[in-house]
This record gives sequence, C-alpha cells and structure tokens, in this order.
Amino acid sequence: MGRSRTRPTKVVYLSTFEYPSMHAHPLHALFMARAFTALLGTQFLFVVGKEDTNILSGVPVTAPFGRLHSVIKFLHLRSLFYVLWFAMYSAFRSANIILFTNDLSLAAYASLVKPFFSFRVLLEVHGKASGWVTARAVQGADRVIFVTQELQNEFKKEAYVMKDSLVLGNAVDAALFSNASGTNLRERLTLNGMFVIA
Repeated sequence: MGRSRTRPTKVVYLSTFEYPSMHAHPLHALFMARAFTALLGTQFLFVVGKEDTNILSGVPVTAPFGRLHSVIKFLHLRSLFYVLWFAMYSAFRSANIILFTNDLSLAAYASLVKPFFSFRVLLEVHGKASGWVTARAVQGADRVIFVTQELQNEFKKEAYVMKDSLVLGNAVDAALFSNASGTNLRERLTLNGMFVIA
C-alpha cells in the first residue's frame, strides 16, 4: 500500500496595499505578514499593489501588476483584477490555498469566483460596513474572524449569514507594554520628546 500524500497548505494574504506607507491599515498588514512569515515561511505569500524591498524584506511578497497597479487603481478595478489574478494563481498550484484578507471588496469578489476554483476564504473584519459588499463578503467566506466581540455581535444582530465565525483580537501585543515605565516605553518606541495623547 502506498502512502497517501496530503497537499501542503499555502496562505495568501491578498491586499492592494502600497509600500512605503504611513497609514495604519497597511502598517497593520505589514506586521501581520511578518507574523505569518515567521509561522509559515515559504508557505505564505503577501500580495501587494506596490512593494518596497527594504520594508518588506524577509516577507515572501509579490506585486503582480507592477506599474499597471496605478492604472488599475485609477480605473477603480483593483478588487476585481487582484481577485482574478489570485484565482489564476490558485488554479496552477499543487497546494491547498487559503485566501486571507481584511478587505471586504476583495472577499466579495473572491466569493463570486470561488465556486469555479479550489480555494478557501478567510476574512478578517475590522469594522462595520453595510450593503451588498459586506453581505457578499461574509456570506462567501469559509470563516470570518472578528477583531472584537462587539463586532461579531453587531453582525449577528444585523442577521448577516456566515458559515463560521470567531473572535480573535490581533491589534496589540500586550507583552510590549506589561513591564515598561513611561520613560522606558518612550525610548523603546522612539517617542522621546514627542507629545503623546493616551
């Protein structure tokens, strides 16, 4: 009897973020991509709109449209083009592919093409949105992750249909702040001389 071989699982974090960036959402995604890389190594891929090799050093990354990204962005077709790229990417891989995203539009389009391809969608929800895009995104996802219990409760109250959901906060590493004095913390976060509103 031969051994049955299971296909490896690959996680693809699908985004249209551009680097460098000073905006919170792309920076949050960058730290998540680094954490995914530490856990999964080459079984992880971070898809971005524009990459900076210094900032994304050590993270398996691709910017599939290169300079065309600006044109796609101008035409407001990012979500559609990136999901179609991902669908083709997943079709030619000998691995179980999980699409991870926290972009409702990407998740909504992915749910429309998913029946024709072999991948699963893991959607992380950071905030409340309404309308067709939100409904399609959460309904089509194989699992929805909420970053707070309140968000999950709100979606359930609004009667959004979901296959599976859970709460998993990921915003802060509490260990960074547990034993730090005000002065020490300012030094570690390079905030010396800055006015901080807490």
